[in-house]
Amino acid sequence: MSTCIQLSHRSEHMRSISSPGAASSHIEFMRKANTVVSVLVDVALGILLMSWLYRDEHVAALASALVPAADRVATELEQLLQWLMGAPAGLKMNRALDQVLGRFFLYHIHLWISYIHLLSPSVEQILWYGGLSAGLGLTFALSLLSDMVALLTFHIYCFYVYGARLYCMKVYGLSSLWRLFRGKKWNVLRQRVDSCSYDLDQLFIGMLLFTILLFLLPTTALYYLVFTLLRLVVVLFQGVLHLSVDFINSFPLFALGQRICQPYRLAGTPPPPLNWDYTHPNRLWTGCPTLQGSGLGPNRQPEPPDLKPSEQAAGKLKQTRKT
Repeated sequence: MSTCIQLSHRSEHMRSISSPGAASSHIEFMRKANTVVSVLVDVALGILLMSWLYRDEHVAALASALVPAADRVATELEQLLQWLMGAPAGLKMNRALDQVLGRFFLYHIHLWISYIHLLSPSVEQILWYGGLSAGLGLTFALSLLSDMVALLTFHIYCFYVYGARLYCMKVYGLSSLWRLFRGKKWNVLRQRVDSCSYDLDQLFIGMLLFTILLFLLPTTALYYLVFTLLRLVVVLFQGVLHLSVDFINSFPLFALGQRICQPYRLAGTPPPPLNWDYTHPNRLWTGCPTLQGSGLGPNRQPEPPDLKPSEQAAGKLKQTRKT
């Protein structure tokens, strides 16, 4: 579940932050600083969300809107199944299989509606206690929301699994019977296709089964396609939530602030150069920003750089010309 995964990530972050040893390199220091800033921002956003939830009875409003939304989704699914049990888009389906599959899925929807109405009195309490997870950070609230979406759309997941399993069984049976017509079979021990001779009765039964599965395949494929699209919508919504959680956990806020305010402190960025006046080797330009906090007092002159002999001769020549 997303909440357990986020809890493990947060425990790793806290272990890296609370490590007693100092950072051994600049990269490790930047990684630890980015983790600290991301955790602080995450907790601040979570507290803002929690303050909004528990103000003006927003939790009660969400709870009162959640159950009707679930009923509306179930009603739309019932209408979709009724459409599939007829002649969807003018397609001629196998009526017997269509009715069996439609009633099977309708029964599951009725069970789901009963389950939602059974939980409706405690929905507000679940949301009230779930909102407290925002105190640990916005990522915990988003992870909990992803888990709640997974629970509320569990019937769609079941429909997708049923349709996918039935469709895979049909495709596997057709591929096996197609090898029978070609005089082939699948060797399980050697994991390859070998030649095989079949008698007339086997070929006749295989032809009947192949014809039945082939004519039933469009009905199964239509149900599989519809429920796959529904499952894809749920997965995309959960993917947006997981992407938001990963963005908050891994966005380098501290490095971005350093890049904007003090870019010379980042690894790979050289500091501003020291402007030496070669005519006066003991004089350094006082406007250099790297002198701040370097321990150089007003009465203390920095040591001149190591000049090359040619540069020393050029400086002495300039001094003699001035005199």
